[in-house]
Amino acid sequence: MDTLLDQIPEDNGSMVITVKAENIPPSQANGQKQRQNSAVYDPALVYILEFCTVLALRDDSTVELLGKRVVEAIQAILRDVPRYHPILIERATFYLFNLLQASYVSRPFCQFTRRPAHRPQEYDYVRVPILLHTVSSFPNDTLVKAAGLVLRGLKLCTEKPCPLRNEIMTSPDFWVILQTLATDADAAPAVFEILDGGVAGTPSAIMAENYEAALALLNEFASMASVGAVAEQKNDRKQGRKGGRPVKQEKPR
Repeated sequence: MDTLLDQIPEDNGSMVITVKAENIPPSQANGQKQRQNSAVYDPALVYILEFCTVLALRDDSTVELLGKRVVEAIQAILRDVPRYHPILIERATFYLFNLLQASYVSRPFCQFTRRPAHRPQEYDYVRVPILLHTVSSFPNDTLVKAAGLVLRGLKLCTEKPCPLRNEIMTSPDFWVILQTLATDADAAPAVFEILDGGVAGTPSAIMAENYEAALALLNEFASMASVGAVAEQKNDRKQGRKGGRPVKQEKPR
């Protein structure tokens, strides 16, 4: 593992922290220019990250022994997104969601002692708020290009009722990501699948903290569906005119 991680180029640039003023995805209709990523794709770096992730996820002992170092290497890349190719950002984010799912520790309090209850896994390498805020802060063009594996990673962590799903789906940054990707035709089906799983699951992941965000996203899908319905109705009327005379309905005798 050390030999593999030593092959990753060091980042000599300064760390940049991006803070969102509002938990509202930027609209592409407001004239905002999209940042262009011209980084060259390096398959060797993707190979190293994937190989390290596979080794770390082999079993509980490797997650404990190797997980932290792999997470730190991936986080260093995601702190400087413009420097890397979108394919690398996409895969690195997916690896981080896998490591989150494997190493996540919820620390429920014992109802008697009011102290953290014991759990078999006690490593907390990936912090949910930091990861989600990092992803939601991607430039829009990068996030759309990385949508496939980003949404797969989110689905991996939210498809079953568990404390991890609750923490993710109550994060404002989670809804920023879904709102941003819901407007992309290729990503929208996966966004709706994640939303539907959270709404329809037992127990539901929708609660007071995320009710308004979920409702806003559902309204977004309803609005997009209404636009499609109008286009289909216009097309049906055109087809009716081209297909000859409309069939007359007989009056009841």
